[in-house]
Amino acid sequence: MICYRVFAFITLFFSLSGYGEDPKPPKAKKVPVVLNRHGDTRVDEYYWLREIENPEVLSYIKQENEYTKAFLEARAKGLQDMLYQEMVSRLPTLYCSLPYKKGNYWYYNRYERNKEYTIHCRKKGSEAGVEEVYFDENVLVKGKFFSVHAFSVSPNGEFLAYSVDQKGDESCSLFIKNLLTGDLLQGTITSVTEDVVWGNDNKTLFYIVQDKTKSNYRVFRHQLGKESQADVVVFQENTLESQRNSYKMDHQLFKEKDSHFALNLYKSKDQRYVFLKAQSSVTSETYYLDADQCEGNFEVIFPRKKGVDYIVEHREGEFLILTNESDPNYRLIALSDKKPLSKVSREIFSESNDVSITEMEVFEKGVMLYEKKDGLQRFCYLPLQKGKEVRYVNFSAPVFTIDMWGNFDYFSHKVRFSYESLITPTTVYEYDMNKDEMEAKVKDKYFGYDETLYEMKREFVLAKDGTKIPFSIVYKKGIKLDGKNPLLLTGYGAYNYGFPNGFSSELLSLLDRGFVYVYAHVRGGGAFGLPWYNHGRRLEKKNTFLDFICVAEGLIEKGYTSSDRLVSMGMSAGGLLMGVVVNMRPELFCGVVALVPFVDVVTTMSDPTIPNTLLEYEEWGNPENKEEYFYMKSYSPYDNVSKKKYPPMLVTASLYDSRVCYWEPLKWGCRLRDVKEGDSPLLIQVNMEGDHCGMSGQLSQIKELAGIYSFILDVVKKK
Repeated sequence: MICYRVFAFITLFFSLSGYGEDPKPPKAKKVPVVLNRHGDTRVDEYYWLREIENPEVLSYIKQENEYTKAFLEARAKGLQDMLYQEMVSRLPTLYCSLPYKKGNYWYYNRYERNKEYTIHCRKKGSEAGVEEVYFDENVLVKGKFFSVHAFSVSPNGEFLAYSVDQKGDESCSLFIKNLLTGDLLQGTITSVTEDVVWGNDNKTLFYIVQDKTKSNYRVFRHQLGKESQADVVVFQENTLESQRNSYKMDHQLFKEKDSHFALNLYKSKDQRYVFLKAQSSVTSETYYLDADQCEGNFEVIFPRKKGVDYIVEHREGEFLILTNESDPNYRLIALSDKKPLSKVSREIFSESNDVSITEMEVFEKGVMLYEKKDGLQRFCYLPLQKGKEVRYVNFSAPVFTIDMWGNFDYFSHKVRFSYESLITPTTVYEYDMNKDEMEAKVKDKYFGYDETLYEMKREFVLAKDGTKIPFSIVYKKGIKLDGKNPLLLTGYGAYNYGFPNGFSSELLSLLDRGFVYVYAHVRGGGAFGLPWYNHGRRLEKKNTFLDFICVAEGLIEKGYTSSDRLVSMGMSAGGLLMGVVVNMRPELFCGVVALVPFVDVVTTMSDPTIPNTLLEYEEWGNPENKEEYFYMKSYSPYDNVSKKKYPPMLVTASLYDSRVCYWEPLKWGCRLRDVKEGDSPLLIQVNMEGDHCGMSGQLSQIKELAGIYSFILDVVKKK
């Protein structure tokens, strides 16, 4: 249910300018469905809205969308269009990413202000070569939605394998393009994921397909020049009897295992191995295959063990493994790649108790480790030659995000990473591992932006149990802490995901109007590593919600805002957060935005036919367990709507969303309208064309965001 697209581009369709005489919202019919479990009875009067093939459902969705449109047309005074033009005007007319070397080519992307999608370019031999536009997404768009998922060029640079979602349900079709001729190879493979890996022979392709519940469960091997019907299944996970078929299966790698696992594919940096990873929320298992022996068999490195997660790379005859076994902050070990694997590993590196290792980049001469210390990121360079000392790359800003970027050359002694903060646009740096020197290579630029006019900081509040909860803040310099500032508070708090403290040029449209923007790093997210995550999931999930409320109260106490100027916003699992806190403390907010919110927790987690449900047990709980069932029910937003005054709310859904099914937000909005007191508006918009993260084009995304900002500005203005 998580979505990793830039947070600035959130789906929404609204623009408001005041409250007055409004059209009346539609009213969905009620068809009570009784749901029983553990002796507990729940009645869901809107269960029927999940019948997507039912004409009445589509008719009702149409009514909701028409109501929203009429409501907005009655209220809008050009604010959304003004914000949209303002946001677009900041974009560079033309932007090219920093080229990176892969094989014999230098690759980069080009973005143009008046185009929706990316233009992929490369130059052969050197950065000074002749530009080749080898893939222009704008040319391929046929409808209003177009999203590229898999994107992988063969080692010799001759073929491109890519998958495209043209509906929004993340069920993609795989295409293979001959980059020398420009032709597409015959045949299209459907229901594939974003994971596509080439063998070193430049003709073998490994890809993953989804089962009926959108779980990544089956790995195929494809040979160029052959029909897809001849593709071989080389691995299969969590498969039901009804999903087996007559595909040719390779030896023993049909697995009747835990259905909480999904599959991922990737290739080692040195191009020696293809890795296949089976992953749940807290457990993983990795297999390896010699990339020169594509007809060989995947072999397991460490069998899965409950609660043990590990990440594998390869270097100089060894598998380098980052694992949390015996250390929740992870440690780096090495294992010989000689068959059969001995399973006797050697310790390479571990950190102190207050530092967690999250990722690694492997090079010929050493390893660059991502780390978090006191909730802030840093790099640790670990030379793997005798006599070389460990070096740390630290950053002085109170709020920032770093990420590895474009490091495909295993033999390079320079590592690239991106740096950004709430006030600093993305800057790509190059760190020289030999010289211990860092150089800024390129920095994003936006028209009219001056970062010296803004201020950012990190502060803490104490949760009810005494835990220090951090939150990131940005605002324009010169505001007074008199409690009168409008404030937008956002949060997520799930999947061990450390929400990035990144730059958004669109956010300037709020900051320049006196807003304070705050992100609450609540438990369940990845702010302080695995323990922070574990204290915000399953039977400790309520920590997430209580943390958020404490941050909201702390912002009021510190004079940043007041409850009649405070708007909260969250997406997906962050939408669940919005649903819970608005049930618990509706008076704390003057407006709430819930984007594709996961709000019908118990019903969804009780239905294994819904996409990803089985994969989510370790996050939310298993309803077969009585204690977990009642715990989920105690906070599930849909089950806890009550008769009280709720603030103005915006609720969105996406018809083809495979992460949060459209009926969850739709049902929740209907029940809220039924029960809530007062006349505050509640708008429901079902996106008929986008995916979980909204529309796909950059201009469409900006227009949607302009809508949500116009709503926020209006809510605050009217208070």
